[in-house]
This record gives sequence, C-alpha cells and structure tokens, in this order.
Amino acid sequence: MMKGGLQLVTDVPSGELALLLAQSDILHTGDASLKAEGFRLLLDNRAEYGDSREFLWRLARAYSDMYKSTEDKQEKKTYAQQGWEEAEAALRKNGLNAECHKWFAVLTGLSTQHESMHSKLKSSHILKEHLDRAVALRDNDPMCFYLLGRWCYEVATLDWLEKKAAAALYQSPPTSTLHDALENFLKAEELSPGFSKTVRLYIAQCHRELGNISEATNWTELALKTPTNSNDDEETSKLEAQLQVLTHRKI
Repeated sequence: MMKGGLQLVTDVPSGELALLLAQSDILHTGDASLKAEGFRLLLDNRAEYGDSREFLWRLARAYSDMYKSTEDKQEKKTYAQQGWEEAEAALRKNGLNAECHKWFAVLTGLSTQHESMHSKLKSSHILKEHLDRAVALRDNDPMCFYLLGRWCYEVATLDWLEKKAAAALYQSPPTSTLHDALENFLKAEELSPGFSKTVRLYIAQCHRELGNISEATNWTELALKTPTNSNDDEETSKLEAQLQVLTHRKI
C-alpha cells in the first residue's frame, strides 16, 4: 500500500506475540501502576521477542511511560537512554513504520532533556526529522502533530543566545513560527478533540502570543474543562499558571 509517496510495510504478529502486544497496548492506556506492569511484561519477554519491530517500539514506548512516572533525575536519564536504544533497534528492523519513527523522536527528546543547550539543539534536529517521517507514513496520529507543534513552538520562541548557538551548529539553523505551531496543535485537536489538555493550552498560548486574546481566553477556558490524561506532562501545570490571567477562575 502506498501513502504519501512511501510504502507502508505491515508486520502482523500472530500467536503468543500478538496476545502479548495486545496486553501491552491495554496496560499502556492505564494508570501509572498498570503502565509499570506493562513495562515489566515487555522486559520479561525481551529475550524471546527482541527481534520483532512491533515488540521493540512498544518497549521504547514503555520506557517513555516509566520516564514520566518518576521524579528522580537519574532514573529519568536511565529510562530515556535505554528507551532510545530500543527505539533505535526498532528502526533498524524497518524504517518504514510510523510508530518506530514517532517513539524514536520521543525518546530522542527525553534523552537530552537534562543535557546542555547544544545537545538539545542537536537532538531537536533529529527529533523533527523523525516526526516528519512518522507523519509521512501515517498522517492521522494526533500525538505526532502535537509533538510537531511543540517543536515549532520551541524553535519559534528561542531566545537570542539559543539562536546564536543554533546558528553556530547548523549552516541552516531550524526556523519556525507561532503560526506553524498553532497549525500543528489545531491539527492534533481536529484529529482527536480533547486528546490532551496540554494541546488546548498550547493553542491558547499561541493565540495569546499572536495577540488573539479573545481566542486565547476561549481555548484556556475549554482547556480547564478538559480532564488531565496520560498525554499531558509537566508542561500542563506551567501553561495553566501562565494562562490563568486570561480567566477569572482560580486554577
């Protein structure tokens, strides 16, 4: 099957592996304890199914879940690095799988979260490349558009020092605008309304910085009515604090 000029390669597991992956997918949608159970389930079966691309990207995803579940910086660093290695292994199995590219991008970002500015800028370039590939392979994943929106927003709001560092690293440093960020966040919302409180807060923040105060207020109020879920992260509370001035409600 062809889509977006790229061939989609399907690898359909069967038997015990298919049951294991289905169980992993269910546990991934649960709370922190269920996510941890899913992580242990995959780790316990790594030796047997480590040759499967479908297994490996789920293991990378589980490392991302564990990263979010701990506050310890060293644990976060370990989960991110090990998850990145599993995501890279999944990509080596086959580079034409949207999930492999998505989770490689996610773990690339997480693995440099506590690194230097230069490391973050370098990883940002790789992250964007793999998100673009993921979207080219499957253009209906709201998480990819949310992550692209985050990338665009962060690039558009780089400070002077960060822009100088980016210019020193690349002949053509990354560029983006708040309009690009807003477009991606709105696409994520369109694909899955209420997908994430954070998406709606970023839509509000983009409108605010673009001077669209009425739209920003409406999106902030909508976001505050949206339950927090596993797609939200530490950015959620930061954005709420920044945007609460737009409403008369106490967050």
